[in-house]
Amino acid sequence: VGLPACVLRGCHAEAAAARAGMRPGRIGRRFSGGFAAVAEAEEDVAKRSDELVWLDDAGGVGTFEHASPSKPRLSTSSCPNLACAQTAVRHVGFALAERLSLQVDGFTDSMLARYAGDGAFYAPHVDADAADARRLTLVLYLNPGWVEEHGGCLHILDPTVFEWQRMPPKLGTLVAFSSAEILHQVRPSFAPRYALTVWMVCRDPHAPAWELCD
Repeated sequence: VGLPACVLRGCHAEAAAARAGMRPGRIGRRFSGGFAAVAEAEEDVAKRSDELVWLDDAGGVGTFEHASPSKPRLSTSSCPNLACAQTAVRHVGFALAERLSLQVDGFTDSMLARYAGDGAFYAPHVDADAADARRLTLVLYLNPGWVEEHGGCLHILDPTVFEWQRMPPKLGTLVAFSSAEILHQVRPSFAPRYALTVWMVCRDPHAPAWELCD
């Protein structure tokens, strides 16, 4: 994405400082409550063990506000390096969407995720389904000094050869893939692992209310 090393290192520092405002990730589903919610929470732990916070723009321009007010949020007005990275990734996302003839609108959704160094993982999944607004996933990794022993690699299932392709989460690495078509997973992480995810979306005002996968 062409970001200087000082900005990327600043992103890592701001992401680490945001840890206190993060909460455990959940699996996307329709809104529910009561005993069903308890069962779903137990299912979440079995499939993912990351923590996250949603990013807002300083001015709120171009942000797809799907998340409920109760979800953790971080204003990029207090995180200038993350704001710079978010903008850069968006530019790449819009360019890729145009090149791939993907239908997207002028909105995006952004999330900051942390995987603790205790074996935190995310089981194989896709980011979206037919009812989801997300079309293209872009992940920027924010991990200086990553080495093989840290784990936490992204594995993407190559649909042409049906083999897992391994992506180390090194500082400044950007990965992009179809939100609805590409199966992927995060392998156990044995060092704190941070990532900024930006989704290019195409909103459907007539879609049913979903609690999107976060």
